[in-house]
Amino acid sequence: MNIFFNYTEDYPLEKEILEICNAINKGAVVIFPTDTLIAIGCKAHDRNSIDKVLEISEKIDKKNKMTILCKDIKTVSDYTLPFSTSVFRTIKDHTPGPVTFILNATTQLGKILKTSKKEIGVRIPSHPVLKDILAHLDEPLITTSLHYDENLDLEANWNLIEEKYKHQVDIFIKADIEEVGESTILDCRNEEIEVIREGRVKVD
Repeated sequence: MNIFFNYTEDYPLEKEILEICNAINKGAVVIFPTDTLIAIGCKAHDRNSIDKVLEISEKIDKKNKMTILCKDIKTVSDYTLPFSTSVFRTIKDHTPGPVTFILNATTQLGKILKTSKKEIGVRIPSHPVLKDILAHLDEPLITTSLHYDENLDLEANWNLIEEKYKHQVDIFIKADIEEVGESTILDCRNEEIEVIREGRVKVD
């Protein structure tokens, strides 16, 4: 671990956000809080960093389940095929926040992930530190969650994750999470939206 940031009692200065973003733009792998769990990720177009994320998280065989974290709906549309007005409204109504939208992916994204799968999960997170980072990055983050022990509190989980991964990642950002729990997953590939998993947000 080259850089450690702890924001459980304060908030990052702009210069710290810019330092983090500069490192990520250059290919750094980072562990960070989301609005649901603790995740590991890197910038979306860096194949070498993506491979490193998958190796560190021991999810090489699950790369199809990675999620793109975007700053806004316009950015989401850069990585997905065109979606309907009803899907747009659903995304708009439930962002930012702990909802993952399964959408039809562009062929470019498939090439980046080196997979033939034609869909991707996208999120527009509400976590304040993560929102600031995404606002300053050249491109979105591609991420996967890290194991979280529900029998332990957040501080204990942070400590376990730091101990396990501190020598494998470039940046470690520790911060509070408003409410730990899984995101709600909506399949938005078709006109009829389907709830795949009901998490923190209930969608009617």
